[in-house]
Amino acid sequence: MLAFEGLVRYIEVGMVEGRKLAALRDRVRRHEHAAEIHQCFLFDAWASQSCTTDEAAGQWEVRVLQRLNTLVKGNRVRRVHREYFYGVPSHMAMNAIELERPEVDGAPRHPGVVYQA
Repeated sequence: MLAFEGLVRYIEVGMVEGRKLAALRDRVRRHEHAAEIHQCFLFDAWASQSCTTDEAAGQWEVRVLQRLNTLVKGNRVRRVHREYFYGVPSHMAMNAIELERPEVDGAPRHPGVVYQA
């Protein structure tokens, strides 16, 4: 989960291909670069430990995105593309992640860590 601040506040929630820390760092840096182009900056980031399988990670991602989609009813929250949501505070995204984590076999038990660049 990455949270960005700028003219518009938005979050990005999705899984990272590959199970290595280098893949996570590369992905975060690419998102930071893209955000800078639009005058936004990354102010919060979170990553889970790896799921036991890619299928488990995919299931968890789908469940979280579905939960976040339920917030897209008013004018204050808008989904843009598959994994981007405008108007969702990072703590709400974290709540969605934590609510769905125990529902997926193979999701990590530990709640995850804040990303350090």
